[in-house]
Amino acid sequence: MKSTNPLWQQMQTLKDELALQSHLMSMDMRDQWHELEKQAQALEQRFEKAIESAAHDIGKAEEEFFVGEQQHVESMVNKFQTLKDEHEQK
Repeated sequence: MKSTNPLWQQMQTLKDELALQSHLMSMDMRDQWHELEKQAQALEQRFEKAIESAAHDIGKAEEEFFVGEQQHVESMVNKFQTLKDEHEQK
């Protein structure tokens, strides 16, 4: 899912970086990663549905989605960043 929203892009970048490093993580961190991945997938599915329901105007659908979901996306970004920071410290 490609988005022009910088917060969404930041979440995707962190998620992708951690996916590449997941094999190097401890079991506990890997469990955290898998849980965050599930949450991110659910968020992506909701975003895709919002886009599909308003396919005639993708920019408007993206804006409407982020008005209601921005705090959730910010929370996910923070969680991914925390996990990445913890992984880099080990």
